[in-house]
Amino acid sequence: MAILKGSDLREESLSAEERLALKWARREGLSYPINIREVLLAIADLREEDLPIAADALLVKPRLASSRPVVFLEKSLDDKRKTFTLAHELGHLVIPWHVGSFACTPYDIDGNLNVEQFATYLDLEREANRFAAQILMPKEFIAELVSRFGEPAGVIEFLQESAISKVAASIRLINLLPPGYIFLQLDSIGNVQKISRSRDTLWTLENENGSIDIEKLRSKGVVVREFPGRNSIIWFDWTSFRHERNREDTEELSTLILGRILGDVGNYGNIQQRVAGVIGAAKNTADRTGVDLYTVFKERFANRDWAGEIVCHPKFDSFLLAKARELEAKG
Repeated sequence: MAILKGSDLREESLSAEERLALKWARREGLSYPINIREVLLAIADLREEDLPIAADALLVKPRLASSRPVVFLEKSLDDKRKTFTLAHELGHLVIPWHVGSFACTPYDIDGNLNVEQFATYLDLEREANRFAAQILMPKEFIAELVSRFGEPAGVIEFLQESAISKVAASIRLINLLPPGYIFLQLDSIGNVQKISRSRDTLWTLENENGSIDIEKLRSKGVVVREFPGRNSIIWFDWTSFRHERNREDTEELSTLILGRILGDVGNYGNIQQRVAGVIGAAKNTADRTGVDLYTVFKERFANRDWAGEIVCHPKFDSFLLAKARELEAKG
C-alpha cells in the first residue's frame, strides 16, 4: 500500500484552512502524534461539563482582547470523540474568518437558521473539520504511517492509540489512498450509514439486489478488516484482486474467448448481450476517469450476480485483457 500519487502532498493542493493548519503547526513546533488538549490550553480555557444543549462543545470568544476564549466540552463524550472535537474548536479559534462563538455538533443545527445562514454555518463547520484533520493527521504524517504499516488497519490502530477515533482516521485515510479501498460505517444496530471509496475506485460492494455479502467478498480474495464497537467500521482492500490476472494476455480475439467461456458454462441466454452492456458502460467510465480498461472491466463484473460462473472461468481474465487491447487499439 502506498499513499496516493500526484499532487496530494503538495502544500498548494491543500484547502485554505488546511494550509493554515499546516503553517500554524509548523510555527508552534508541533510534533506527531500531538496532545491536542495541551495545544488548545495554550490559547484557550477548557471546561468539561454537562452541556445544556445537544452539542459536543461550545466555544465562547470574549469581546475583550485581554480575555481568553473558553471551550465548554461535553464531558460524556468518549476520549477519541473529545480529541477531534478539541481540534475542531481549535480550528474555529485559529481560522481568522471564523468570527464569533460556536455551538458544535455533527448532528444538531439550530432550526431557527434560515437557508443562507444554514449554508454558511455548514461551510464553517466543514472548514473546522478539515483544519482538525490536518492538525491531528497531516498528510505527511499519514504517508509515513502508510509506509510503516503497509495496510489501512495498522494505520488506524496506531491512530486509535493516539486517541483518534476509527471514524476520523478512516475518513482521513480513504482520501489519501490509491484506488481499490472502501470502508463502511455502521450504526449501533448494524445498518450502513456511509460508504466511502478511495479515489477512482469504481467497484461497488453491493450485489445487484443491494445487499452486501461480506463472506462472498472474502471468497473472491478481498481483504476485509473489521473495527467493532459503536459506529463500527469495516474496511475492504480490493487491490490484490483488482490487479490479479489469471491468464497472460493473448492475441486471440475476445469474441472467440467469450464464445468458449459461454460454451463451457452452458448458458448463452442473454448473457452475451449483458456482457456487451457492461463492457460498453465500463468503456465510458474508463474514458471519463482515465483508469485503465482492464481494471474497470474487472471492477464492473465483480459483483454481477448473473456473471458469477463466467467471472470464475479460468479464461475470463484473458477475455478482459483481449477486449481491453482491442478497444484501446480503436482509440
